[in-house]
Amino acid sequence: MADAWQLPSVPADELDRELMEEATALLLSRRREGFHSVAAVALSSSGRRYASLDLRSRKNAVCAEPGAIAAAHSVGDYDIHRIAAVVLVGPDGRTGLISPCGSCRELINYQNPDCDVLFDVGGRMARIKARDLFPFGGIAGQPEISGPPRA
Repeated sequence: MADAWQLPSVPADELDRELMEEATALLLSRRREGFHSVAAVALSSSGRRYASLDLRSRKNAVCAEPGAIAAAHSVGDYDIHRIAAVVLVGPDGRTGLISPCGSCRELINYQNPDCDVLFDVGGRMARIKARDLFPFGGIAGQPEISGPPRA
């Protein structure tokens, strides 16, 4: 039997831990019960950081990662270099790293395939390039979509 596909990851560094701490601080200080359970922080190549909470209603939910990316784009900072998200894992305020959902993975990859995405890989924090989240490329029968123009 063939080996399982392995994510090509890089061990986390101090900057990754800072991003997680910043997302955790945002989540614990600004969340409203029943409205927010995830916070994300995006780091641009300019060095600026953009943070966001997820949004929920009875019929809809918006993840935190698109909010952080949109905040960066809103001020003309388009090159997201790294992104991290944390989730509330217990009523006592414990948080943990959360991997992006499929829609967020696609969005991050479309915006910048070279973006480092923080992931939990077998119980350890690691960085994975957005492009590596899609090892099999496009879906058969779907047209190839090119990303936005790069400066």
